[in-house]
Amino acid sequence: MKNHSIIILFASGLLWGCYSDAVVELPDNKPLVAINSINFQPDSTWLVELTKSVSFYYSSGNLYISNANVKIVDEQGSITQLSPITLENRTVYKSDQRPLKNKLYTIKVEAPGFPTTSATSKIPEPVQITKIEIDSTFFIEQKQAVTQNPDHNVDFSKPMQCKIFFNDPANEANYYDVRLYIEGETQYTNDSGETVTKTNFIEYPLVDPATYQAVSLLTNDTKFNGLQYGLQINIPFYLFFTPVGNLHIVLTSLSSDRYKYMQSVKLQNTNKHDPFAQPVIIHNNIENGLGIFAGFSKSVWVLQKPAEETVSVN
Repeated sequence: MKNHSIIILFASGLLWGCYSDAVVELPDNKPLVAINSINFQPDSTWLVELTKSVSFYYSSGNLYISNANVKIVDEQGSITQLSPITLENRTVYKSDQRPLKNKLYTIKVEAPGFPTTSATSKIPEPVQITKIEIDSTFFIEQKQAVTQNPDHNVDFSKPMQCKIFFNDPANEANYYDVRLYIEGETQYTNDSGETVTKTNFIEYPLVDPATYQAVSLLTNDTKFNGLQYGLQINIPFYLFFTPVGNLHIVLTSLSSDRYKYMQSVKLQNTNKHDPFAQPVIIHNNIENGLGIFAGFSKSVWVLQKPAEETVSVN
Protein backbone atom coordinates (compact mmCIF):
# COMPACT_ATOMS: atom_id res chain seq x y z
CA MET A 1 0.00 0.00 0.00
CA LYS A 2 2.88 2.26 0.81
CA ASN A 3 4.37 1.69 -2.64
CA HIS A 4 1.06 2.62 -4.33
CA SER A 5 0.96 5.90 -2.38
CA ILE A 6 4.45 6.80 -3.53
CA ILE A 7 3.52 6.15 -7.18
CA ILE A 8 0.37 8.30 -6.90
CA LEU A 9 2.28 11.17 -5.31
CA PHE A 10 4.98 10.94 -7.99
CA ALA A 11 2.37 11.00 -10.78
CA SER A 12 0.68 14.00 -9.19
CA GLY A 13 3.99 15.82 -9.18
CA LEU A 14 4.40 15.20 -12.90
CA LEU A 15 0.87 16.46 -13.59
CA TRP A 16 1.29 19.69 -11.69
CA GLY A 17 4.77 20.10 -13.16
CA CYS A 18 3.18 20.61 -16.58
CA TYR A 19 1.58 23.82 -15.32
CA SER A 20 4.57 25.34 -13.51
CA ASP A 21 5.21 29.06 -14.07
CA ALA A 22 8.05 30.19 -16.30
CA VAL A 23 9.45 33.68 -16.82
CA VAL A 24 10.37 34.51 -20.42
CA GLU A 25 12.32 37.68 -21.11
CA LEU A 26 11.50 39.19 -24.50
CA PRO A 27 14.31 41.22 -26.07
CA ASP A 28 13.71 44.96 -25.93
CA ASN A 29 15.47 45.77 -29.18
CA LYS A 30 16.26 49.37 -29.95
CA PRO A 31 14.04 50.79 -32.72
CA LEU A 32 15.49 51.08 -36.21
CA VAL A 33 14.53 53.02 -39.32
CA ALA A 34 12.60 50.92 -41.84
CA ILE A 35 12.90 52.11 -45.45
CA ASN A 36 10.43 51.23 -48.19
CA SER A 37 11.23 52.48 -51.71
CA ILE A 38 7.63 52.52 -52.89
CA ASN A 39 8.12 53.07 -56.61
CA PHE A 40 11.82 52.86 -57.49
CA GLN A 41 11.35 52.83 -61.29
CA PRO A 42 12.03 55.25 -64.19
CA ASP A 43 8.33 56.04 -64.73
CA SER A 44 7.92 57.50 -61.24
CA THR A 45 9.42 60.31 -59.20
CA TRP A 46 11.22 59.38 -55.99
CA LEU A 47 8.83 58.19 -53.29
CA VAL A 48 10.09 56.66 -50.04
CA GLU A 49 8.27 55.64 -46.87
CA LEU A 50 10.01 55.72 -43.48
CA THR A 51 8.72 53.96 -40.39
CA LYS A 52 10.31 52.79 -37.16
CA SER A 53 10.59 49.24 -35.96
CA VAL A 54 9.11 48.38 -32.56
CA SER A 55 9.64 45.70 -29.94
CA PHE A 56 7.49 42.56 -29.74
CA TYR A 57 5.19 43.90 -27.03
CA TYR A 58 4.73 47.42 -28.43
CA SER A 59 1.02 48.19 -28.41
CA SER A 60 0.13 51.26 -30.44
CA GLY A 61 1.24 54.62 -31.76
CA ASN A 62 2.29 56.40 -34.92
CA LEU A 63 5.13 54.52 -36.59
CA TYR A 64 5.80 57.01 -39.39
CA ILE A 65 8.95 59.14 -39.22
CA SER A 66 8.26 62.69 -40.38
CA ASN A 67 11.36 64.59 -39.22
CA ALA A 68 14.15 62.82 -41.10
CA ASN A 69 16.74 64.17 -43.50
CA VAL A 70 16.43 61.99 -46.60
CA LYS A 71 18.62 62.33 -49.67
CA ILE A 72 19.48 60.29 -52.74
CA VAL A 73 23.08 60.36 -53.99
CA ASP A 74 23.88 59.08 -57.49
CA GLU A 75 27.17 57.56 -58.64
CA GLN A 76 28.46 60.99 -59.75
CA GLY A 77 27.80 62.45 -56.31
CA SER A 78 24.75 64.52 -57.30
CA ILE A 79 22.30 64.88 -54.42
CA THR A 80 18.48 64.82 -54.59
CA GLN A 81 16.76 66.02 -51.43
CA LEU A 82 13.44 64.35 -50.52
CA SER A 83 10.78 66.26 -48.57
CA PRO A 84 8.04 64.83 -46.31
CA ILE A 85 4.41 65.02 -47.45
CA THR A 86 1.17 63.47 -46.23
CA LEU A 87 -0.27 60.89 -48.64
CA GLU A 88 -3.41 58.94 -47.69
CA ASN A 89 -2.77 59.45 -43.96
CA ARG A 90 0.84 58.35 -44.35
CA THR A 91 4.05 60.34 -44.23
CA VAL A 92 6.21 59.75 -47.30
CA TYR A 93 9.26 61.49 -48.73
CA LYS A 94 9.27 62.62 -52.36
CA SER A 95 10.97 64.76 -54.96
CA ASP A 96 10.18 65.85 -58.51
CA GLN A 97 13.18 64.00 -59.96
CA ARG A 98 12.96 60.56 -61.53
CA PRO A 99 15.60 57.84 -61.19
CA LEU A 100 17.37 56.70 -64.37
CA LYS A 101 18.01 53.16 -65.59
CA ASN A 102 21.39 51.50 -64.96
CA LYS A 103 22.49 54.24 -62.60
CA LEU A 104 23.58 53.44 -59.06
CA TYR A 105 21.73 55.31 -56.29
CA THR A 106 22.35 55.45 -52.55
CA ILE A 107 19.71 56.57 -50.08
CA LYS A 108 20.92 58.17 -46.85
CA VAL A 109 18.57 58.74 -43.93
CA GLU A 110 19.32 60.73 -40.79
CA ALA A 111 16.53 60.71 -38.20
CA PRO A 112 16.74 61.94 -34.58
CA GLY A 113 17.24 59.05 -32.17
CA PHE A 114 18.27 56.56 -34.86
CA PRO A 115 21.59 55.54 -36.40
CA THR A 116 22.33 56.86 -39.89
CA THR A 117 20.75 54.47 -42.38
CA SER A 118 21.68 53.79 -46.01
CA ALA A 119 21.21 51.43 -48.95
CA THR A 120 22.33 51.21 -52.58
CA SER A 121 20.57 49.89 -55.68
CA LYS A 122 19.89 50.58 -59.35
CA ILE A 123 17.14 50.12 -61.93
CA PRO A 124 17.79 47.28 -64.40
CA GLU A 125 17.19 47.76 -68.10
CA PRO A 126 13.63 46.66 -68.97
CA VAL A 127 13.37 43.47 -71.02
CA GLN A 128 10.72 43.88 -73.70
CA ILE A 129 8.00 41.35 -74.44
CA THR A 130 8.51 40.36 -78.09
CA LYS A 131 5.27 38.46 -78.67
CA ILE A 132 2.47 36.58 -76.94
CA GLU A 133 0.99 33.34 -78.27
CA ILE A 134 -2.48 32.25 -77.22
CA ASP A 135 -3.92 28.79 -77.63
CA SER A 136 -7.37 29.99 -78.57
CA THR A 137 -8.83 26.55 -79.40
CA PHE A 138 -11.10 26.51 -76.37
CA PHE A 139 -12.12 30.12 -76.98
CA ILE A 140 -13.16 29.33 -80.55
CA GLU A 141 -15.07 26.20 -79.52
CA GLN A 142 -17.03 27.99 -76.80
CA LYS A 143 -17.79 31.04 -78.91
CA GLN A 144 -19.12 28.86 -81.72
CA ALA A 145 -21.17 26.82 -79.25
CA VAL A 146 -22.80 29.94 -77.81
CA THR A 147 -23.49 31.26 -81.31
CA GLN A 148 -25.29 28.03 -82.19
CA ASN A 149 -27.00 27.68 -78.82
CA PRO A 150 -27.36 30.81 -76.62
CA ASP A 151 -28.21 28.54 -73.67
CA HIS A 152 -24.89 26.70 -73.90
CA ASN A 153 -23.27 26.40 -70.46
CA VAL A 154 -19.78 27.88 -70.84
CA ASP A 155 -17.04 26.56 -68.55
CA PHE A 156 -15.71 29.94 -67.42
CA SER A 157 -13.35 28.30 -64.91
CA LYS A 158 -11.15 26.85 -67.64
CA PRO A 159 -7.95 28.86 -68.20
CA MET A 160 -6.47 29.69 -71.59
CA GLN A 161 -2.83 28.81 -72.18
CA CYS A 162 -0.58 31.70 -73.16
CA LYS A 163 3.14 32.08 -73.75
CA ILE A 164 5.04 35.30 -73.14
CA PHE A 165 8.22 35.56 -75.23
CA PHE A 166 11.21 37.78 -74.45
CA ASN A 167 14.95 37.85 -75.13
CA ASP A 168 16.95 37.41 -71.95
CA PRO A 169 20.19 39.46 -71.85
CA ALA A 170 23.29 37.25 -71.90
CA ASN A 171 26.17 37.03 -69.42
CA GLU A 172 24.31 38.56 -66.51
CA ALA A 173 21.84 37.43 -63.88
CA ASN A 174 18.30 38.63 -64.57
CA TYR A 175 15.17 38.45 -62.44
CA TYR A 176 11.54 38.72 -63.50
CA ASP A 177 8.02 39.05 -62.19
CA VAL A 178 4.92 38.62 -64.39
CA ARG A 179 1.50 40.03 -63.57
CA LEU A 180 -1.85 40.46 -65.29
CA TYR A 181 -4.02 43.59 -65.03
CA ILE A 182 -7.41 44.42 -66.48
CA GLU A 183 -8.20 47.93 -67.61
CA GLY A 184 -11.37 49.52 -66.29
CA GLU A 185 -13.05 52.82 -65.60
CA THR A 186 -14.66 54.37 -62.55
CA GLN A 187 -16.72 57.53 -62.36
CA TYR A 188 -17.12 59.96 -59.49
CA THR A 189 -18.39 63.47 -58.90
CA ASN A 190 -15.77 66.04 -57.92
CA ASP A 191 -16.21 69.05 -55.63
CA SER A 192 -17.47 71.14 -58.57
CA GLY A 193 -20.26 68.68 -59.31
CA GLU A 194 -18.60 67.42 -62.48
CA THR A 195 -18.54 63.75 -63.43
CA VAL A 196 -14.95 62.54 -63.72
CA THR A 197 -13.97 59.29 -65.44
CA LYS A 198 -10.81 57.64 -64.16
CA THR A 199 -8.95 54.73 -65.74
CA ASN A 200 -7.76 52.12 -63.27
CA PHE A 201 -6.05 48.76 -63.43
CA ILE A 202 -7.08 45.77 -61.35
CA GLU A 203 -4.68 42.87 -60.85
CA TYR A 204 -6.03 39.45 -61.76
CA PRO A 205 -4.40 36.23 -60.56
CA LEU A 206 -2.40 34.20 -63.01
CA VAL A 207 -2.99 30.46 -62.94
CA ASP A 208 -0.38 27.72 -62.56
CA PRO A 209 -0.59 25.44 -65.64
CA ALA A 210 -0.11 22.31 -63.50
CA THR A 211 -2.33 22.99 -60.49
CA TYR A 212 -4.72 25.68 -61.80
CA GLN A 213 -3.99 27.60 -58.60
CA ALA A 214 -3.44 31.36 -58.53
CA VAL A 215 0.27 32.17 -58.48
CA SER A 216 2.75 35.02 -58.65
CA LEU A 217 5.21 34.26 -61.43
CA LEU A 218 8.56 35.19 -59.93
CA THR A 219 11.57 33.71 -61.71
CA ASN A 220 15.24 34.10 -62.62
CA ASP A 221 17.11 33.26 -65.82
CA THR A 222 19.27 30.43 -64.46
CA LYS A 223 17.85 27.99 -67.04
CA PHE A 224 17.60 30.36 -70.03
CA ASN A 225 20.37 32.95 -69.70
CA GLY A 226 20.94 34.72 -73.02
CA LEU A 227 18.12 32.88 -74.81
CA GLN A 228 14.70 33.72 -76.18
CA TYR A 229 12.33 32.34 -73.60
CA GLY A 230 8.64 31.51 -73.68
CA LEU A 231 7.10 31.75 -70.22
CA GLN A 232 3.84 29.82 -70.05
CA ILE A 233 0.93 31.28 -68.10
CA ASN A 234 -2.78 30.58 -67.93
CA ILE A 235 -5.29 33.43 -68.11
CA PRO A 236 -8.85 33.00 -66.83
CA PHE A 237 -11.11 32.31 -69.80
CA TYR A 238 -13.89 34.65 -68.73
CA LEU A 239 -11.60 37.66 -69.22
CA PHE A 240 -11.64 36.97 -72.96
CA PHE A 241 -15.30 36.04 -73.24
CA THR A 242 -17.01 38.72 -71.15
CA PRO A 243 -17.19 42.42 -72.11
CA VAL A 244 -14.26 43.69 -70.03
CA GLY A 245 -11.48 46.16 -70.81
CA ASN A 246 -8.12 45.41 -72.36
CA LEU A 247 -5.75 43.03 -70.62
CA HIS A 248 -2.28 44.26 -69.69
CA ILE A 249 0.51 41.75 -69.18
CA VAL A 250 3.41 43.31 -67.27
CA LEU A 251 6.91 41.83 -67.34
CA THR A 252 8.93 43.45 -64.56
CA SER A 253 12.72 43.31 -64.55
CA LEU A 254 13.92 43.23 -60.94
CA SER A 255 17.16 44.16 -59.27
CA SER A 256 18.74 41.32 -57.30
CA ASP A 257 17.68 42.74 -53.94
CA ARG A 258 14.11 43.29 -55.05
CA TYR A 259 13.91 39.70 -56.33
CA LYS A 260 15.24 38.32 -53.04
CA TYR A 261 12.82 40.51 -51.09
CA MET A 262 9.79 39.42 -53.14
CA GLN A 263 10.90 35.80 -52.99
CA SER A 264 11.13 35.90 -49.18
CA VAL A 265 7.72 37.60 -48.87
CA LYS A 266 6.19 34.96 -51.16
CA LEU A 267 7.70 32.17 -49.08
CA GLN A 268 6.46 33.75 -45.86
CA ASN A 269 2.92 33.98 -47.25
CA THR A 270 3.12 30.33 -48.33
CA ASN A 271 4.31 29.13 -44.93
CA LYS A 272 2.25 31.33 -42.62
CA HIS A 273 -0.53 28.75 -42.24
CA ASP A 274 1.89 25.85 -41.68
CA PRO A 275 2.72 25.46 -37.95
CA PHE A 276 5.66 23.18 -38.79
CA ALA A 277 7.30 25.47 -41.36
CA GLN A 278 10.62 27.13 -40.60
CA PRO A 279 10.48 30.89 -39.91
CA VAL A 280 11.16 33.02 -42.98
CA ILE A 281 13.50 35.99 -42.70
CA ILE A 282 12.42 38.79 -45.03
CA HIS A 283 15.32 39.96 -47.19
CA ASN A 284 16.72 43.30 -46.08
CA ASN A 285 19.36 45.43 -47.84
CA ILE A 286 19.32 48.41 -45.45
CA GLU A 287 22.52 49.17 -43.54
CA ASN A 288 21.80 50.01 -39.87
CA GLY A 289 18.08 49.56 -40.52
CA LEU A 290 15.35 47.44 -42.03
CA GLY A 291 13.36 47.32 -45.26
CA ILE A 292 14.09 47.37 -48.96
CA PHE A 293 15.57 49.94 -51.34
CA ALA A 294 15.62 48.27 -54.75
CA GLY A 295 14.85 49.24 -58.33
CA PHE A 296 12.78 47.70 -61.10
CA SER A 297 11.52 48.46 -64.62
CA LYS A 298 8.52 47.31 -66.63
CA SER A 299 7.55 46.14 -70.09
CA VAL A 300 3.81 46.21 -70.83
CA TRP A 301 1.88 44.33 -73.52
CA VAL A 302 -1.74 45.27 -74.15
CA LEU A 303 -3.52 42.06 -75.02
CA GLN A 304 -6.60 42.25 -77.21
CA LYS A 305 -9.17 39.47 -77.21
CA PRO A 306 -8.11 36.91 -79.84
CA ALA A 307 -10.03 36.72 -83.09
CA GLU A 308 -11.51 33.33 -83.93
CA GLU A 309 -8.88 32.59 -86.56
CA THR A 310 -5.94 33.98 -84.55
CA VAL A 311 -3.60 31.89 -82.46
CA SER A 312 -0.53 34.14 -82.35
CA VAL A 313 -0.80 37.77 -81.25
CA ASN A 314 2.16 39.82 -82.56
